[in-house]
Amino acid sequence: MDLVNCQKNHPRYFNRFPLMTAMLLSGSLSLSVGAKVNNPMVIPTHKAAMLHEGVHKGDVALHFRLRGEHAYEPQLNSGRAYTLSTKLTYNTADMCDFLGLLEFDHVSSYFNEKHNAGLGTTPGQEPYFPLIPDPEGTAMTQAFVQFHGWNQNHVKLGRQAFSFDDERFVGGSEFRQTPQTYDAISLHSAMIPNLQWFYAYIFQYNSPWQGNKRAVEGQRKHNTHLINVTWNVVPCVDLVGYAYFIDDEVFTTDSSDTFGARLSGRTRIERDFVFKYNLEIATQNDAHNNPFDYTANYYLIDLHAVYLDYSINLGFASLEGDDKSPGKYLRTPLASSHMHQGWTDNFLYSPTNRGVKDYYVGLRADLIFGLKAIGAYHYYDHYSGDGSIGHEWDFGLSRNFLRQFDIGIEYAKFNGKPTSDYGTGHKWWLWFSMKI
Repeated sequence: MDLVNCQKNHPRYFNRFPLMTAMLLSGSLSLSVGAKVNNPMVIPTHKAAMLHEGVHKGDVALHFRLRGEHAYEPQLNSGRAYTLSTKLTYNTADMCDFLGLLEFDHVSSYFNEKHNAGLGTTPGQEPYFPLIPDPEGTAMTQAFVQFHGWNQNHVKLGRQAFSFDDERFVGGSEFRQTPQTYDAISLHSAMIPNLQWFYAYIFQYNSPWQGNKRAVEGQRKHNTHLINVTWNVVPCVDLVGYAYFIDDEVFTTDSSDTFGARLSGRTRIERDFVFKYNLEIATQNDAHNNPFDYTANYYLIDLHAVYLDYSINLGFASLEGDDKSPGKYLRTPLASSHMHQGWTDNFLYSPTNRGVKDYYVGLRADLIFGLKAIGAYHYYDHYSGDGSIGHEWDFGLSRNFLRQFDIGIEYAKFNGKPTSDYGTGHKWWLWFSMKI
């Protein structure tokens, strides 16, 4: 969604509440935030004519995130992880419309005797504790060359991060201490008025386990094509069409072709009251070397009401499955899964074969002393077959200091139905982050 254009149409609302505007622009206000491709052009602060001058005049950023995470699941011991993520980012100056960027991410783990990081990275803990996928290790998470001298277009070649829309199908998993990134060539174009399009060819997928050499297939060869086109139909209304051709040469069951459309909009009902909506439909087929023959659909209805510093959203998301046919269910292997269907991560993939229907309500509010509160309730049903899965409560509280520091706490509790494959469990997080 082009929120800059919307700001022009509703100047009183956006200028009166700059903090709310910042949250909308960052995509942190809602579970689904409209139509957007997050592949920003890097804008250096300096220009240079020579290579050595471009390197010398580059920009450096440092980001620390310290987090404690506790997890409980039935039939397992309580798990915990205390991790520190240190991210160093450097980009050169602008050299004749070219620049280079490097980013390194190091994750260290403390008091980790109960930390199951998964994929073989903590073999002594994996059979006994819930998964907390923040393995120790060091990764070069981004390394690309950018060209941006072609009329509101920019091209990137190398390891990079990007995400689409609400990250249901393609995202960066930024919640994890090491994000997922892509070795790719990408083109982002805005040269046609009211139309933006993005294309990427991915030749390697780098998971949140990419920095740990023990990880089983933490990096995987791909032959994947992604296309996402956004048309700003009228101010504050966007129509998105996308086609994702995923060819995972290692996890062959993840290979699929997905075609979808998304309508996102917002309107001001009164001076301080804004209504937003996101409607989406997609269909997915098996592709390439996938051994399963299937078709599965995805549906989303997401409605928001924002009044001053408060918002409420109601929604329904459906990921199809078929309990009578093994392997016939919707897959989202490149998604930022923690953002969807509750924070306990019971549905990192949709429940095998049976699918899932998620009915949810969410609340957000700016409180006193700069505190931000968030809460959500989810009720889950199987898409195919009888019986309910269960429900989940999510709560969070955070505070920003001096624009550089953040502190927060979150809690999530899942209650599974006795007839489902999911038991009662909970998780909580406490974190502190700093940007330099």
